[in-house]
Amino acid sequence: MLTTLLVILLFVCVVLLFATTIIAVLAYRNGVKDGIAVAKGEKMEDLPKPETPIFKAKTKEENDLITEGLNNILTYDGVNVDKKEGK
Repeated sequence: MLTTLLVILLFVCVVLLFATTIIAVLAYRNGVKDGIAVAKGEKMEDLPKPETPIFKAKTKEENDLITEGLNNILTYDGVNVDKKEGK
């Protein structure tokens, strides 16, 4: 049982090692191609831009509400969780 698990784990590690190596070689080759193109003075392709924004506030009030909510999330520290205002 233990040897079977070790063999499977070894196989998975070897597959991941080969996959990582292949990805690294492909990324290196793309970088070399881009470097040669830039050295020749060719223009690089621009990255595609998203068509629609994530948050699209229609009014200043909605924008302020989103900003206040995000600020509350980022500044939350867990203090006074049980207490309500006025008590």
